[in-house]
Amino acid sequence: MIKFGMKFKWYEKKIANLVLTLLAFSILMPSLSSAGGFEVYKTCFVDLPGWQKGKVEGMSMNYAGMNMVSANTQYTKGEKELQVSFTSGAFPGMTQPNLEGDFEMETSEGSVKMKTIKGKTVTIAHDKQEDASTVSIILKQPGGEKDPNGAMLNFVGTKMKPDEVLKMAEKFDWNCFEKKVNGQ
Repeated sequence: MIKFGMKFKWYEKKIANLVLTLLAFSILMPSLSSAGGFEVYKTCFVDLPGWQKGKVEGMSMNYAGMNMVSANTQYTKGEKELQVSFTSGAFPGMTQPNLEGDFEMETSEGSVKMKTIKGKTVTIAHDKQEDASTVSIILKQPGGEKDPNGAMLNFVGTKMKPDEVLKMAEKFDWNCFEKKVNGQ
């Protein structure tokens, strides 16, 4: 979920542009398998002790063999807010050589790190001025023409440091989402 009016730093714009590009391509490129409706993912959005969980909402699109599913909700605790979103579908351009390995960059305005956690590529970004952090997890890399579907899980924390958002992300069973993408 993107908040309008929010100021983005250059690295956040690049990440946002990547996600928006992937979403746009997922609509334009045909998918060879269906991930099911967004309702099947509702059980993957866990209750977090001490946090108020919002309603899980989403979208399922299937048009002429093109499939995309997204599901999201929001958690609040005092001034802190955690937006959790899941997206699956065809993501051309999301290839392993471009999204693997450790990477780290820090400026006076924020930081971006990419590393492998639980066998998944995880990107962690922090805007120091806004005190907002984003953790993005590639749950499933697209496998080319045979299986162009990919899946991504995003956590956006307001008034939260990167380690805190990552800790919250680790409270979710990432495999729950991945299994449902694979129809299990």
